[in-house]
Amino acid sequence: MNVKKIIDSAQKFVQSSMEPMGNDTDKKTDEKATNIETDASGKIVTIYALSTCPWCKKTRKFFTEKGATIDYIEYDKADEETRKHIEEDCRSFMDELGFPVVKIDEEAVVGYNTKKYSDLLNK
Repeated sequence: MNVKKIIDSAQKFVQSSMEPMGNDTDKKTDEKATNIETDASGKIVTIYALSTCPWCKKTRKFFTEKGATIDYIEYDKADEETRKHIEEDCRSFMDELGFPVVKIDEEAVVGYNTKKYSDLLNK
């Protein structure tokens, strides 16, 4: 594979990961860092995310489709106090911040893992 093909593939991947997920929850009505969505499952899911992270958007879409109540907090858009809270909250289960972080009933999953998400929702 030549360098041009590699660069073209990488650019296509980046472009596709930056596209909206195609649902109303990705449309910004304001620049707030937190967005709590509607409930159906009875569990509150906290998602710590980055606004530019495609895996974070996929995580949000997964829980939205499951009908879970989502407390979606974008770390990079949050105020300093909220950022400190996220850092303190995550210290007990990870050394360095990584995104997305999903918390359900005081259990956490770091990264995009739908199997673990489903297991926690079904507990």
